[in-house]
Amino acid sequence: MTSLRVVAIDGVLGAGKTTVARRLAEQLGLEYLDTGAMYRAIGVACLRAGHTVVDAASLEGPNGAKLQADAISVARAGIIDVRIGTDGNQLVQLEGEDVTAEIRSVEAARAASVVATISQVRTEMVQRHRAWAVSRGGGVLEGRDIATVVFPGAPARIFLTADVEERARRRHAEQTHRSFADVVSDLRWRDANDSQRAVAPLAIADGATVIDTTAMTLDEVVRRAVDVAQAGFAHADAPREDAPRSGAPPTGGPHADAIGNSARNLGPTRGERMLWGAVRTLVVSVCKLYFRASWTNANNMPVSGAVIIAPVHRSNVDTVLVPMLFRRRVRFLGKASMWKVKSLGRVFDKLGAIKVERG
Repeated sequence: MTSLRVVAIDGVLGAGKTTVARRLAEQLGLEYLDTGAMYRAIGVACLRAGHTVVDAASLEGPNGAKLQADAISVARAGIIDVRIGTDGNQLVQLEGEDVTAEIRSVEAARAASVVATISQVRTEMVQRHRAWAVSRGGGVLEGRDIATVVFPGAPARIFLTADVEERARRRHAEQTHRSFADVVSDLRWRDANDSQRAVAPLAIADGATVIDTTAMTLDEVVRRAVDVAQAGFAHADAPREDAPRSGAPPTGGPHADAIGNSARNLGPTRGERMLWGAVRTLVVSVCKLYFRASWTNANNMPVSGAVIIAPVHRSNVDTVLVPMLFRRRVRFLGKASMWKVKSLGRVFDKLGAIKVERG
């Protein structure tokens, strides 16, 4: 099996992500998704509900708490629909109403940038973005955290950037009713807000190809993106020396594809989350009551994003124990011999463990 044919495009506002993503998708025969449109739709819903959403301060106090609750509710309700129209353009619907034009307003863009900092909103959206790609066997996705959070192992990872003055000229051509200085100021604010937020900040992903579009034509950018995508797909599809000879997909190990061939690799099922919670409760309770164990600073674990936990590994126990000390579900490595008892191995698999053949 081959991995999902995903092209992950991140980048700063005004670098040409949406236009490039659409053209790239056409040439590769894939669908494209402007993930930012979904956040903008949430922003529109919050503005319609009477909220004032202009900056981080909007999330503070009683009104901010209500704003966060409403944004999370919209994200979880599944009332946002993104599809490609007959003319090839992306259509965005909010509760069945076409809001494609409304989400492009300055107010909607600001609101989107604010609500996107709410961790529960991003968690929900990430799952929806992944599900969208899985249902299509891949696609071209563009946004702010596609290659860093949504699909960190995408075969093709691209980061688009451009000089702020050039980006402002492009935006001003679309928003002639605004002053050029105002457009520049807004771009600088969005850059800072997107890159400094605590949850999934804008960043260049490991292995991403950076394309500076400042002095490039659209055709040049698309040709470069096509080259990157085709090279990435070819590398992902190439047979590996450690691949199973029977033709079965790999089950784990150091060369397991980060995207994988199943939805399981994109996040735990409800049953797996419940199992994790039950096992964690049991392990923590036994450690506290029987062994009188204690630990500190577990709250330093970030609630989202990539983290590596490296215990000193004095025994086999810490393979399971250490991940259970944190509230978020952690995938952990274990030597293959721990899977010798099939029933126990199945439990490890459901907990998200990764079997490692040492040596």
